[in-house]
Amino acid sequence: MVYDCISTKLSELKEFKRTTASSSAGEINDLKLKVKEAERAEKQLIDTILSGGLNDDLLALANQKATQLKKDKMALYDRIEELSSRDAGTDTIVNLAKSWSKADYARKKEVAMIMIQQIVIGESGDTKMLWNI
Repeated sequence: MVYDCISTKLSELKEFKRTTASSSAGEINDLKLKVKEAERAEKQLIDTILSGGLNDDLLALANQKATQLKKDKMALYDRIEELSSRDAGTDTIVNLAKSWSKADYARKKEVAMIMIQQIVIGESGDTKMLWNI
């Protein structure tokens, strides 16, 4: 009886989309801040170059710095993309009723303990489930 009631309750819930907690969200935000910092440094470098008054040695150093900032930005964008694509794969759809039917006895017992608050049996033999969900 409990098995049938839980099966019915789980099938009512349809499919459940589970998202695992993402620890990389904070890292992505930090990387975005670093990208903004690199863009700010690039803008400052461009303003310095455009203001003129640089000799050939300083201009060569400015070009090296601009190249390094561009490489750093690209590495940051690649890391952000890697983390984002990894997080996109953490969503899974779980058919709860199907999982219930395939579960072993111990798992079913654990689920029943979580889902059912109380089973009430009346004098006439009627049963009523009080759910935690």
